[in-house]
Amino acid sequence: MKFQAFAGTIALATFFTKTAYADITPTQIWQNGQNLGTNYGQILTASSINVQGDALVITNLAIGYDQNNIKASPESHRT
Repeated sequence: MKFQAFAGTIALATFFTKTAYADITPTQIWQNGQNLGTNYGQILTASSINVQGDALVITNLAIGYDQNNIKASPESHRT
């Protein structure tokens, strides 16, 4: 449930950043998303993060969770 809220927050932040033309870079949005996720026990990793123009390209994003003795990782859900 927290992941859905986090994902929604990132989507809204990205949408409003584009439409409001805020003075924030894609890298700052990524860092803010990582900080927010960390507050909820999420661990965000990617194989590469590149800025291409005004876009941030994140490759192989993996989201893990480690909080309150509950752990989850993308590897534990692969078949």
